[in-house]
Amino acid sequence: MASARSFAAAHQHLAVPSDYVHDDYPLGRWLVAQRSKERSHLRATGTAWPPGRRLTELDPWWNPPWHFPWQRHYQQARTLWQEGRLLLPGQHGPPGGRYEDEDPLMVWLRRQCARHDVLQLEQQNLLADIGITA
Repeated sequence: MASARSFAAAHQHLAVPSDYVHDDYPLGRWLVAQRSKERSHLRATGTAWPPGRRLTELDPWWNPPWHFPWQRHYQQARTLWQEGRLLLPGQHGPPGGRYEDEDPLMVWLRRQCARHDVLQLEQQNLLADIGITA
């Protein structure tokens, strides 16, 4: 939990790849196990897993109801948005910005715009917060 707290304090999220290591601790693998425990507990009891509440305090979307790769892409886009470097689909930007024709994140963003109406409301709201709409 200490590693999760440290990472969340520095990055404001827990959307890390499964092989991610933070401060010599396999945080990604640990979070995968925590998500699995949370989902198993929810299936078995219909209630939230008590230890998961501490992770929710660090990142409300640490265990989203959608596929986790979506959350990682969103966090990448959000980070660029916070830095003022996120280009929306169709934009061409300054040096250091992301360019549509060579960037997998831009491909993902275009896909989110195109399928905006089938995303969950929470996903739509997260995207709207960084300027992404249908």
